[in-house]
Amino acid sequence: MGPCPTHFVSHFNLKSRRSPGISGLAVELVVLTFSFLDPQDIARCVRVCRYFADLIRSEVFLQYQIELARNGMVDCASSTLTMSERLQRLRKYSANFTNGVFDHETVDSHPEFLRRFRNLQWNYSTRPSISTSAIFGDMESSEYFLTNFTRGSSRAGVPARRWLMPVGTPGDHTRWMRSWAMDRAQDLLVTVEEANTNVQMFRLFEVRFCSLSGSETVRTDHPAAALPCVQVSPALGNDDMLQIDNLSLSIAAPYVVWKLITIHGQAQNCSIETFDWKAGQFVSRIDLGMQRAEMVLLDDTHVVVLPENAEWLPSQQIHIYSLSPPAASRPLATLQLPDLPLTPGERVVSYQLITSRHPPDPEAHFTADLSQSMIVLTQYIRGQDGEYVSHLLMPCSKLLAQAKLAADTARDSPAPSDSDSNELPIPVPWQAWGARGCLRLRVRPAHPEWVNHTSLIPWGSRMPVVAFHGSSPAVYVIDLNPSVARHARTLRDALSSSSDSESDSEAKGTATAIVEDVEAALPGVFDLGCAATPYVVYRFAVPNCLGGAAMRVVRMSMTGFTILADGGGRSGEVEETWTV
Repeated sequence: MGPCPTHFVSHFNLKSRRSPGISGLAVELVVLTFSFLDPQDIARCVRVCRYFADLIRSEVFLQYQIELARNGMVDCASSTLTMSERLQRLRKYSANFTNGVFDHETVDSHPEFLRRFRNLQWNYSTRPSISTSAIFGDMESSEYFLTNFTRGSSRAGVPARRWLMPVGTPGDHTRWMRSWAMDRAQDLLVTVEEANTNVQMFRLFEVRFCSLSGSETVRTDHPAAALPCVQVSPALGNDDMLQIDNLSLSIAAPYVVWKLITIHGQAQNCSIETFDWKAGQFVSRIDLGMQRAEMVLLDDTHVVVLPENAEWLPSQQIHIYSLSPPAASRPLATLQLPDLPLTPGERVVSYQLITSRHPPDPEAHFTADLSQSMIVLTQYIRGQDGEYVSHLLMPCSKLLAQAKLAADTARDSPAPSDSDSNELPIPVPWQAWGARGCLRLRVRPAHPEWVNHTSLIPWGSRMPVVAFHGSSPAVYVIDLNPSVARHARTLRDALSSSSDSESDSEAKGTATAIVEDVEAALPGVFDLGCAATPYVVYRFAVPNCLGGAAMRVVRMSMTGFTILADGGGRSGEVEETWTV
């Protein structure tokens, strides 16, 4: 939030003879009152009261709060810039983004990383499309290296950086890297190694907590971790058929969370375990039973679970669980999902559940508002007319509201009996929680010659979509933040207005990237039956620097986007980044 607003000296002079009412209050008191309001409410005050408008224009603190809300950002307490400087940077960021004025870079912008990568010996890689990092390994030497890319922002003060660091246990052929996660805000790198043992069919997983900054040359344990690593394994007992099939990681601010799938013969069991890495203690365990399920973090203390049905397809319900102790295996809330309208012959062939919530960059002066993030259910659909992808965008604020409502209701209700505690909550109908707050997209392959769909990875409240107009590709960015959408609509209306008012003159020549006719630009992409929430769409033309290669991944960042295309380079892909 920055310094307390009561420390500011107002430059707004009230008339000596004040009329009774709000204008009779001391300026310092009004500013202090505003400091407790949501920035969106402050912005509304400007349109209601001339006194408020004049006051807000005179106070840098209030201007900065409004500008943050308009851009879907929050202030970073670690910034050393004055509030006035941060406001100037944020306004410049806003102007550049809404006009498509980006800084462009490739891997060639990092020559030292490129030199080290070219000298790397590797014969396989693991490169998740949702991640900015990848593992490269050598099966013979058992050496593993982690690459990571921090996408910079000149306006937000985040330097672009690529680094290459050793992970795993070199020379140990009984171990191999399975997964990893990182959080730069906590300087935390968590790795998972799978290890074979002398016991038949028995494997264990070793979760290690490392310092991200300290592991650039040699793996270094995190100094704040109570334990350098923890071993995760099923109980041996007398049954050697029990084994861990998979362990996937997520990092919440106080916890490391993993989903565990245990196989016993033909049966399997899925669970979610929460570990406090600073205390060295397990916090909770959620037993999901025999169904496989997708899991993503909703915030630092809640998780969203999407079970599979008998046909290995996503269920029509999602569950919200609490990670905080004592977490039970009964969800806080169960929410119905909308029906997926399929024509005869169409079927879902695969799906994934991803989150747009990412840890903030510690150097940033301002960063994306995590409360405006979303959970995206992506379903790949195949039919007689080809394939398309359905993306259901669910704002985290809508999901958290249902979790809070359920928790408040449970707190005021009698404790459930043992027989009732294992039953799922009554599902909240889709019309009651999501119909007016979510958005569904139907995206076909951007180019007829591209074999595969482009993976679209959101960030915060922004979701990318790729489309062609003739031979020219463009990245469309859809922003679901309601404050951003309202501000964009104001800019768009000001541009189309013939008035010569002050607000219009300020807006002339700006916001050229905002799309006015969305249906004309992206025909059939927006599902009209699930598009009641406010949103804004930007269009950014992509220069012909990819050589016509198929776009494999388009990944949003806090202030821009990155495109990964097929072909080129030793890694077999081309990477281009545009940021503000």
